[in-house]
Amino acid sequence: MKDRTLYGFFAGIIAGILEGIGNLISYYSNFAQRRLLDEMAIILFGNKPIDSLQTITALTARTIFSGLLGILFAHLMKYLNDEHYLFKGWVYGISLMGVIYSITSIFKMPELAYTHTYTIVSNFLGASIFGLALAESLKRLLLVRDVTKE
Repeated sequence: MKDRTLYGFFAGIIAGILEGIGNLISYYSNFAQRRLLDEMAIILFGNKPIDSLQTITALTARTIFSGLLGILFAHLMKYLNDEHYLFKGWVYGISLMGVIYSITSIFKMPELAYTHTYTIVSNFLGASIFGLALAESLKRLLLVRDVTKE
């Protein structure tokens, strides 16, 4: 089975979970002032989650969004060679961070308009984790696919 969409989705979910864990560690160690799930909740509901259902919904949406970003990366990598795939994943991750910050700025989302410096540093590290984990997990999933195909 050569379904880059499926493998990209799973690689994105894996990378998103690792990014989320890093973000939660940063948040609960009082480094970052906002969780990634808070940002998703603000996009979805207009405010931080106020109950368990909104928290679960924001986490689910964030996970699916990570999967969609993984699909995009998997299809993009089809046109690039596998050389320096970790670097390409890292660039993809931090580029997405820039695009997402730009979109929230363009749409003037008041809850996301001001972001503390430490949160930006934490999100940069998270985007780096996301990009590297995405590239590595996609490579491993595609490698498993090639091995089982033989």
